[in-house]
Amino acid sequence: MVDYFQNSIAANAVGTPGLVVREALADIESALAVEPASIGLGIVVSRGTDPEKQVVIGGDASPDIIGITCRIANASGALGAEATNPPLFAQYETIPVIRKGYVWVTCSGTGVAGSRNISYNDTTGAIVLGTAGVGETQLDPLTVELMNTVTGGEVLCLLRLTDLRVDTWPVIEDDHIRAECLALPVQTDEAEVTGVLNGSVGKAFAPSEVVIVVASETGATAKDGTINVGTTTGGSDILSAQALTNLDDAGDTLRIPLAEADTVILGNATIYANVEAADSTSTTLVLNVYVLGRQFDI
Repeated sequence: MVDYFQNSIAANAVGTPGLVVREALADIESALAVEPASIGLGIVVSRGTDPEKQVVIGGDASPDIIGITCRIANASGALGAEATNPPLFAQYETIPVIRKGYVWVTCSGTGVAGSRNISYNDTTGAIVLGTAGVGETQLDPLTVELMNTVTGGEVLCLLRLTDLRVDTWPVIEDDHIRAECLALPVQTDEAEVTGVLNGSVGKAFAPSEVVIVVASETGATAKDGTINVGTTTGGSDILSAQALTNLDDAGDTLRIPLAEADTVILGNATIYANVEAADSTSTTLVLNVYVLGRQFDI
């Protein structure tokens, strides 16, 4: 139902709120707008009373997020005067919502291209660059990435969405499963933490990548250290003595590709992680550690 698309993904291309880039890369759903107020373009919407069919503006629970509203021709409002009369969707209209792909939005705050530290306003659904404040909700850093550098003010930014509907995780698509395992604080001699893969009993899981994202940070000293990830206490069969470099601020991300042949484990295996040799006990990073891989029948 989306009838406006942009062909170029280049961050210097000219966009407009809700404009989808590269139709072939987009996953767009239809939903019923039940918000009493009209819903604008390029804003976050979440589940309504009927979670399978309805959407409302914003919301304060990330598992309820459906996606970002997209531009279509029959959204009311003059395209030539959007500053004073932006296109809107009326209550009870069926509207398009993008969950994967590239979309332009109006954002506030600052951010550099590649940042995953992105929030939204719970009331308006508007995108906010940076760590969530009062009345805002943080988007999962694995689901969204800023494609252009923004220096401040309310400006257009291009987002890449990998899947805003985190309620669908983990799912098997093309034999791949995404599994969030654990979160841990980084400091000297940090106690080992564990998490269970959200896979299936009777399946095997071949890790292909570990993604480490800074959820929050405190302290002003250097924050280097190493991390082990394995399938036994003190184990490092998935990841061994990985240096935690360039992980200083909330939203910073480190992706470590793995050789799938190295480790094949049960789909619901317990994963162990331990941070060692952090530079200072006064410095703490809270990290979200994700293990991605391929699930298949044993």
